[in-house]
Amino acid sequence: MFKNVATTFLVSLALSGTAQAEITRATDYRLNYEGRSIKDYVTGSVALNWPGSALSFRFTGSKLDFHAKSDGSQFDVLVDGELYRSVKTFKGEGSYNLLNFAEPQDIKVEIVKRTESFGSFFTLNSLDHDGTLSGIWENKPHILFIGDSVTTGYGVESDKLSCTMDEITNTTNGRLSYASITAERLGATKTLVAYSGGGLSRNWAGLEKGYVVPDFLNKAGAVLNDQSAYEGRHVDLVVVNLGGNDFSTPIYPDEPWPDAASFYTSWLADYLTLVENVRARYANVPIVIMAKQRYSDKIADVLELLRTNSISAITPHFYAVIGEGCNVHPTAAQHDVIAEQLVNTIEDLKRLRQ
Repeated sequence: MFKNVATTFLVSLALSGTAQAEITRATDYRLNYEGRSIKDYVTGSVALNWPGSALSFRFTGSKLDFHAKSDGSQFDVLVDGELYRSVKTFKGEGSYNLLNFAEPQDIKVEIVKRTESFGSFFTLNSLDHDGTLSGIWENKPHILFIGDSVTTGYGVESDKLSCTMDEITNTTNGRLSYASITAERLGATKTLVAYSGGGLSRNWAGLEKGYVVPDFLNKAGAVLNDQSAYEGRHVDLVVVNLGGNDFSTPIYPDEPWPDAASFYTSWLADYLTLVENVRARYANVPIVIMAKQRYSDKIADVLELLRTNSISAITPHFYAVIGEGCNVHPTAAQHDVIAEQLVNTIEDLKRLRQ
C-alpha cells in the first residue's frame, strides 16, 4: 500500500517551480501502452485519442509529472490499482503533477484517459520525475469494444439526469465504463473505439452527417481525415454495442433514406459490412453483438443475415437498463451490473485466450 495518498480530486494547475531530475520520453520502452497510440520515435512523443487509453509502469521515487501537448483531456492516476488523483489538462503545452509523495516509494502507476476528445489527439511528450522507471510485461488477451456513449462511460460518475456540458465532461470516465470493467474482470486489456452520439448507419438524431462509428474501425482515434498508422494489439474478442443512436429518433427529411423501412434495410446491410470488415482484419475472431433488450428483434434479424452469409462465431448479448445519470445514461453502479452480465456471456464462450 502506498503512503500519504490524497483523496480523489481534480488537478487543474499546471506545474511551476524546479525541474525534475530525470526526463523519460513517452516512447521509452519501459512504458506499456494500452489501446491505440501513435508513436513518433523521432520526437519521442505518443499521441492518444480513444477514451480508456492508458499507460503503465513501475516507479520508484517521490515526484512524477508529465509534459504534454493537450487537447483538454482528463486522466485518472492509479497507484497499485487504487485511484490516487484525477488530472484535468488544458489545451496547449503544459506540465502536470501526477504523483507527489513525502518520501520515495516503489509502486505500480497507471495513467488512464477518462474523457472523449473527438477530432483531436492528446500528445504525451515525456514523464519528468526524480526516480527510476521499469517496465511491466504481462501477456493478456485483448478485447476490442466498438460502441457509442455507453461504451465511453458518458456521465458514468453523475448522480442526476440533467447535466451541463461541463458536468458531462467531468463525469465521463472511460475507466469506469462497462467495457473497461469487463476487460479488467476477465484479466484482459482493451481498446475502446467509441464516441458519444455515434451510430452504425446514422448518428444520434441524424446529426454529424458524413461519418459513423464504423468509419473509425481501423483508425488511431476519432479524428476525421487522419490516416496515421498506430500501434495496437491483435484482438482475441470483439464486442459491438451499436444501434441505440440509429433508432433514437425518426428519419428526418434531410437524411438519405426515404422512410424507416429503407433505413432498416440499409442498417442491416451496414451491420453485415461491419462484421465482415472486423473479420477481414482479425480473421475468425469471436464477436459479441451487444444491445439493449428492446432491440432484440433487430439483433435477431442481424443474426439471420449473418447466418445466410455463412458468418459464424457470433454471440448475442442483451442488457436492460434505464440510465440514472446524465441524459439517461448508466451510472457507475449500473455499468458494474452491465459488466457483470457481459462477463458471464463471454466466459460461457470459452474463447477468450488466457
